[in-house]
Amino acid sequence: MRHLARDAIEKQSELWRAHAIRQLSNPAEKNSDVPHSDRFAIGKDLAEHILALDSPEDGAGRKFMSYVAVAQYCFETGDNDRAVELAESALKSLDGPKPMAAEEKAHYLRLLLTALAKYEDEEAKPFSGTKNALV
Repeated sequence: MRHLARDAIEKQSELWRAHAIRQLSNPAEKNSDVPHSDRFAIGKDLAEHILALDSPEDGAGRKFMSYVAVAQYCFETGDNDRAVELAESALKSLDGPKPMAAEEKAHYLRLLLTALAKYEDEEAKPFSGTKNALV
C-alpha cells in the first residue's frame, strides 16, 4: 500500500492518487495487513496531494474525479464535515466549463448524492471495515 501511494504521488497523476486513496479507504478492500494508523497516515498524505493538485478554492476542474475518493477517506476516518464539504464541491464541479454527456452526468450525480446523503446521515466509524463504500 505504501508503494502504491508513493508511486501515485510521484507520478503527479490525479487518477493514480484517487485510485490509491480509494483502495486505502474502501472498507471492501482487503487492507487488514496495514495497521489503521499507517492507513490513516498514508491516506492523509494522498489526500493532501490530491487537494494540492486541485484545491477546493480553485473553481476550475472537475473535482468529482478525485474528491469522491478523498471524501470517502474523510468519512472513513471520522471527518464527516470534511466529507460533506468535498462531496458538495464535487457536485458543483459537475456543471464545470466542459460539457458532459447527460448519462455521464446523471451517473456521477447519483453517486455523489448517495455519498452525500451517507456522509450527512450516518455516524462515521473510522476504518471499521463493516460498511460497504458507496463510492
